[in-house]
Amino acid sequence: MKTPVYRQSTHDVAERGYVSLAPEGATITKVIAFRGEVYGGHVAARVARSCARLAQQAATELLGVELYVGENGEWTFASANPCPDLSVGGVPLLHRLADALMQGATS
Repeated sequence: MKTPVYRQSTHDVAERGYVSLAPEGATITKVIAFRGEVYGGHVAARVARSCARLAQQAATELLGVELYVGENGEWTFASANPCPDLSVGGVPLLHRLADALMQGATS
């Protein structure tokens, strides 16, 4: 998965509320990595593994990742968020979160 050159100004954050490296008008695919598994948008297996690895390297159990397909046809990183919209992961993520919470409650 590619990552474009990153430059940020306070104007970028104020305008969007977060920083996205996607070009204007790009179609964004959102996924959520949770404990090594990836939920949400449909991406290639190697891209999903990269998202899970990013969460691991960021030392967070839950990470929302936004991607887009660049002009060259490659999946490209756009942004990451440790507080993603959980609806992106759908029912499978909600079941996994519920299981994780229940396991924690019985420990």
